[in-house]
Amino acid sequence: MKKRVNKELILRKIGDIEEELKKIKNIKDITIDEFLSDEDRVDALKFRLLKIIEASIGICSHVVVKLFGIIPESYSECFKILGDKKIIDKELSNKLVKMAKFRNLLIHMYYKVDDREVYKIIKENLSDIEMFVKEIEEKFL
Repeated sequence: MKKRVNKELILRKIGDIEEELKKIKNIKDITIDEFLSDEDRVDALKFRLLKIIEASIGICSHVVVKLFGIIPESYSECFKILGDKKIIDKELSNKLVKMAKFRNLLIHMYYKVDDREVYKIIKENLSDIEMFVKEIEEKFL
């Protein structure tokens, strides 16, 4: 028998994601040069991005463990499982696998993170997170 997901936990993590997404949206209006010229802004946005990724991983891990009894070996594997089990779109799953790997870079090898890549992710890839939230809401809330 499969267990049910904890809707309150999912809602709380979605709230965390949405709160950080609102705070990050201001980057959409600045140029790469403006972004790179403000070290404090770069650091703050890396942290906000990390919080978004962590909350997404929290949702992923919770769903995979509760529904399938699987403990993923890595954060990236967690998103792969969601795609394989058709909880989220396979293409989205592949994008989130990359996001989880980027999280590891932010945490463990932050000195190797290219700030231009952070800018690009914020400008071009936040819609992946929004789609993840939408798909999770449709399935579980």
